Amino acid sequence: MKKQTIWIAIAIISFSSIACVKDWKCECTDGTTSATVAIYPDTKRSDAKKSCDEAESLIGNPDVSCSVK
Repeated sequence: MKKQTIWIAIAIISFSSIACVKDWKCECTDGTTSATVAIYPDTKRSDAKKSCDEAESLIGNPDVSCSVK
C-alpha cells in the first residue's frame, strides 16, 4: 500500500509540473468578433495571463476584453 501511495504521489507531482508550462493564446473579443492577438509558447499560465492583460490595456478600448486560452 505504501508503494502504491508513493507512486500515485509521484505521478500527481509530475503531471502538475508538466501541465503548467504549455502554449497559451491571448484571445481578445469586442462582443461580436474575436481574434488571437498573441501566442505564448512554453509559458506558465500566470505569465501568459500577465502578458495578455498588458495587451488588453494597450488596446485601450473598454469594450474589448482579452483572456488566455
